[in-house]
Order: sequence, then structure tokens, then C-alpha cells
Amino acid sequence: MLVIEPTKQRFEEEATASGHDEYLVERISILENHLLRMIDKVERGLDLLMRQSQVSLQQQILVETLISALDEAGVIGRERLLSQWRESCDENESKPRQEEQRRERLIEQTLEGVPAESRKEFELLVREGLTLIDKREREKGFRVLERAAALAPQSAALNFVLGGELFMSRRMTLARDYLERTVRAGAENPLIFLLLALTYADAGEIDSAQQIFQKLPAPLRQTFAATYAVGRLAALEGDWTRALSEFKKAQAANPSPEVQYLVGLAQYQLGRYKLTLRYAEKTLAADAKYAAALFLKGLACVRLGDSATARQAFALARSLGHDLPPQASARRRKFDIAELEGCLELSFFGAARQRKQQLLLSGDERLAAKLIDDAMGEAVVAAR
Repeated sequence: MLVIEPTKQRFEEEATASGHDEYLVERISILENHLLRMIDKVERGLDLLMRQSQVSLQQQILVETLISALDEAGVIGRERLLSQWRESCDENESKPRQEEQRRERLIEQTLEGVPAESRKEFELLVREGLTLIDKREREKGFRVLERAAALAPQSAALNFVLGGELFMSRRMTLARDYLERTVRAGAENPLIFLLLALTYADAGEIDSAQQIFQKLPAPLRQTFAATYAVGRLAALEGDWTRALSEFKKAQAANPSPEVQYLVGLAQYQLGRYKLTLRYAEKTLAADAKYAAALFLKGLACVRLGDSATARQAFALARSLGHDLPPQASARRRKFDIAELEGCLELSFFGAARQRKQQLLLSGDERLAAKLIDDAMGEAVVAAR
């Protein structure tokens, strides 16, 4: 059978095929351009990596040359340095694993005594709360842990965690409640009693605090937190001799600028102005911007008759935010020593003497922060 195809249809098919080919060629050209740009970027990236590797190699050669030169000169031991470097690298690599192991131990401790029917929900809440705290979402984490504590009020480990969080945020009354629950649950960790004693002392329950301080093991009793608390309580009662003895114990264990300042403050209260000046200068040698130490130095200079140095110290203290009476910076021949000493007492004690509360945390903010950090630092060490 003979089929006749219209001429028009044949030309239309040829035109369609030709247009499709042109479209494919255009897409291939676009892809080729993209690929060329990617190759160019990869080449530049590789070139940058090569340069960085060369710089790293040069730095490594420089360090090795320096170590060899110092080793030959007898300044350092090459083998000892390499050994310490390897230990440091191993420690950094194992730190995340140690933190994970510590967390798992803590979770296991919180699960002790939890009823079987609420154990799964309790564990999930504890894990969630600890994760939030690690992410610095402390308030959210605390609320989640509170929900877990409601399921198992007898969990000593969890009550201790909650008490520590409250202590760190300076909510001492609530912290004491959770720490007391921890003790009632049978916990015997001495650190719990240190934190509990600090909460009692801050609330003005001095007898209860002193009884616990006396029973603390020697390592905890010599910490800054314990010695500062006992010394401050003695100072509040006017017994600066005993306060000085406590501050010197802290100085022997940890000679920080804060401890040097406390020793100087006690020396001033005992009328030993030359020693006060010496300790104030030691404090400032370690931290030149310690405003309270500058004010103490100014007071010692006033007592020793050096008004010019006193004015300089007062001016620096004021510039760093320390509250001073107006006459401290005025150009007078004589200072009102009673007013200056009143300012010293207020900056150290705050309103503790009047309110009979916040005996440890009112007044000097720097010392309060160090008290919290030192106590919680001991908690972290104990947890590990």
C-alpha cells in the first residue's frame, strides 16, 4: 500500500528535532561552565591547603630547632618536654570520654532507690536536665531535674545536684532544703556538709554552721570557702585575731590576691598598719585593678601619715568603681578616718550586721564570688 506524507509535516518534524538538539547543546554548555568554575575553586582550595601545610611544616621545624637549641644549652630536657606534650595530648583526647563516664556514674547514683514503675521516666528527665545544664541552660535544666526529684524525693544524688545548682545561683534557703534532704537520705560525702555549713552560716545560724565546720576533714577545712567563712563569722563578732588566723590558713593553701587582701584587712583591724600596707601592695602586685585593695592601701597610708600616696590610692579605687566618701579625694590636710573606716566596714560586710542575714554573701562581691567558685570547684573535683 502506498502512503503519501504531506510535505508540510516532514519539515515540521525536522524543525522540532533541530530545536531539541540546540536545547541539549545549550544545557551541556551551561554544565560545562559550572564544572569549570568548580574545578577552579577546588584548585584554589588545594593551593591554599598546600600553603597552610607548608607554613605548618615551617613552624614545626622552627619549634623543633628551638627545642634542640634549648636542650643543648641545658635549659630544658627534650625527652621530658616531649613526654609532657604527649601526656597533654592524651589528656585532651580522653577528656570528653571521662566527662561522659562521670555523667553515667552520676545517673546511676541518682537511680538508686527509685521505684521500678517510675524508673524509666525518672532517668529520661535526669538525662534531659543534665544535658540542658551542660548547654548552659541552667534554669530549664533545673526545672526538669525538679520534676525528676518529685518522682523520687529519696534520691540523695539528685538532691545533691539540685542543692549544688541552687547554691551556685546563691539561692541559699532553697539550697539548704535540698542539702538537708540529701543528708536525710543517708549521704555521707563531706562536701555536702561543707555546702550545708555555708548555707547555715549565710542564714545566720552560726552555731549549726560551726558544729559542721569543726567536723569537716582537714582538706575541706583548709579550703578558701571554709576558712573564709569561719574567719568572716569571727570578724562579724569582732574577733579579728581569730579571723586573721583563719585567713592565714587560706593563704597557706591558696595564696590568691583575695586571700592576701583578707590578711591585710585583718592586720589593719588589729592596728598593724605597716603590715597592712605590705599585704595591700602584695595584692596589687598580683592584680593592679583590685579596687578594695587600693582603698585598703589608702587607709594604711593615712594611718602612716602619707597623705599624698593615700589620695592617689583613693583616686584609683574610685576610678575602678569603689564607693568612697567625697572627702577621700578632696585636698584636705586631714582625713576623717572614722568615715573612711565606716566605708571599709560597709564594703566588706555590707548590711550583714544590721540584717543578720546573708552573712557570707553580702558586701564584697568579689569575695562572695570566690567563695561560691571555690566551694563548687571542690564539688566538681569530688564528682570526678
